[in-house]
Amino acid sequence: DDYSLANAAITLPYYSKAVNPQGFPRWFRWTPTLISTGATFTYTFQTGTFAINNGLVVFEASIQLGAAPGGTTSNSVSMGLPFTAATISNSRMAFSVYWSLITLPANMTVLTSYVASSLAVATLRYTGSGQTAAALLASGMVNGTVLQISGQYFLG
Repeated sequence: DDYSLANAAITLPYYSKAVNPQGFPRWFRWTPTLISTGATFTYTFQTGTFAINNGLVVFEASIQLGAAPGGTTSNSVSMGLPFTAATISNSRMAFSVYWSLITLPANMTVLTSYVASSLAVATLRYTGSGQTAAALLASGMVNGTVLQISGQYFLG
C-alpha cells in the first residue's frame, strides 16, 4: 500500500484547489481481500488500485487463490473495498467482474458484483437466464481461482 494512517498530529499541511496537484499521486495501491465467515484464503497475488475524485472512488482489484479455500466454505464470499460507500437509500453501484476457475451451480452463467449503501465490501452474486440471483459461495472456488473487479462508487 502507498499510505499509512497514524493517530498523530498533522504537521506541515499543504492545500491545493487543483484536482490533481503536482507531485500528488493520482492512483494509490491497496491490498484487496476476500471475506467469508469461517473460510480462509491463501493468495498467489492480491493487487488493487484506487483514485478519489470529488467523492467518487474508482477502483480495480485482482486476486488469485494459491489454494482452495479452507475452513467453512458454505458461506457467501465478498471482496473488501478500500473505503466505505456513501449512505444513499436503496442504492447499489454495480461493478464489472472477470472470473475464472469458479464453479457456478447449474443454469447460473453470470457473476456480478455491487456495493450497497454504507458498506465497504463488494458483494458477489451469480445469476442465469430465468434464475434467482444467489450469493457466491467459497465452495465454488479452487486453487488458481481469479477474480478481477472494477468499478466506482460514492465515498461515504
